[in-house]
Amino acid sequence: MENFINFNNISLAESIAKFENGLKPYTSKDFVYIYLESDAPKNRLLLRNTIQKNGSLKTILVSGNKNLAELAWNANVFHFLHLSNNSLFPAITLLKDRMMAHYDSQEIPKKLKIPFKGGMDVIDTREICFCIGEGNYTTIFLTSGIKKTVTLQLNILEKKLCISPDFQRIGKSFIVSIGRISKIKENSVYFSTDKEPLKLNISDLYITRLKKAIMWY
Repeated sequence: MENFINFNNISLAESIAKFENGLKPYTSKDFVYIYLESDAPKNRLLLRNTIQKNGSLKTILVSGNKNLAELAWNANVFHFLHLSNNSLFPAITLLKDRMMAHYDSQEIPKKLKIPFKGGMDVIDTREICFCIGEGNYTTIFLTSGIKKTVTLQLNILEKKLCISPDFQRIGKSFIVSIGRISKIKENSVYFSTDKEPLKLNISDLYITRLKKAIMWY
């Protein structure tokens, strides 16, 4: 069972696996389940490595400790499967409800094609950290550290990217890649990149909206 990490209780992993077919109608993603008992440094490291390898949208943290929801929030995990008194069915039902809310949409295209006079920009959507719109122009910040300014209103870009929960429109001027967020501190949002993290400074209001967009539990 390659998609079950740190499960000492094999019967628990097998029980969760039985419910997986029932979750398939709500998403095409193949989930990775990671079991943690406590908010220990080694568990934080294990969770972080799992997310970096598989992505936050594909990671489900399983625990009997509801306080680990805070750990999931800090690690930008979208799904937390809380097992109360080893009662699996109610927890799976709650997880299904969250998935229905998050995945009732299409998959974003892997390539974003933006035509301009005499040519076309082709951008890998997986490399987008965030976008800032200003009038008829939008600047797209990539994981490579490169930023591209394209002749495209943010409203148009929103229709191309925000058809899935991977991207969220935050206020009038911003679109952010939820899966690329590595930390939120005060008024700064940090995005993981191939080099140094990218930082986006936004207002208190937008920070609150962003947290609401990704705080699933």
